[in-house]
Amino acid sequence: MSSKDLPVALRNSFRFRASQSRLRLREMFRIGRWSLAIGLSVLGLCTLIIHLLELSVTQSTFAQTFEQGLFIVGWVALWRPLEIFLYDWWPLMRRIHLLERLSDATVEIRSN
Repeated sequence: MSSKDLPVALRNSFRFRASQSRLRLREMFRIGRWSLAIGLSVLGLCTLIIHLLELSVTQSTFAQTFEQGLFIVGWVALWRPLEIFLYDWWPLMRRIHLLERLSDATVEIRSN
């Protein structure tokens, strides 16, 4: 490789890394969508079970504790999708922007 090829190689390397990061971001959002669908289903199921228990069972301390536990399980099922959509994508987006800026940088080779 000659010194003339180095700027092109660096540009291509940063573009490749940016495209790989975009693929990771796309995959993260795909997983987030599936996780959200599963989490909302679990929350809905837990809410339905709680409603059925309230209609059919006397409200003992155990029944109330079980209902509260189901309610918590339903919301915890949404933890991961919320984490993805609220927080996890920011670092990847920053990395993509950085790699894109680096791929557009001017590279100058100087000899001493």
